[in-house]
Amino acid sequence: VHAVGVILDGVATGTGDSGRGARYNSAIRYLAGDGRGAMVIIVSEDGKIDLLPKLKRRLRRETVQRTVDRLVARSAEGEDLEAFDRANRAVEEIEFYLNQDQCNAVNDAREAVAGRRWVEDHLRRQFVPVAPDPAMDDSYFVDRRAGTTES
Repeated sequence: VHAVGVILDGVATGTGDSGRGARYNSAIRYLAGDGRGAMVIIVSEDGKIDLLPKLKRRLRRETVQRTVDRLVARSAEGEDLEAFDRANRAVEEIEFYLNQDQCNAVNDAREAVAGRRWVEDHLRRQFVPVAPDPAMDDSYFVDRRAGTTES
């Protein structure tokens, strides 16, 4: 289905941008509701063009798990904070893809490092706990062989 200059209506969601107009926000509502799997091109009166949804890149499950495992290992080693920080930055880049078990492992590893830093150096290191992203689904994972979605 194609349409030009159409404002789509939908169920109100917590998403959107109060600084943008009706075209943009109606597209957000549509995508959050019945428009799942659709692509929307929004051309605003000021000439700005938006393509929605803004998709994340697809990754292999093994890449995500390996990144989490590396953080957990660096946390357990406890000696090299630079190595932990590198592993932590890598996890921050893929937080969107984490499932609940991986989030728990990341939060536990970060808490262990924060606790050690307090005991050893009286420095408080605070991390924002991670939780699974509700927008994440299996379509963001690829199979290494043919680039197909894993089951």
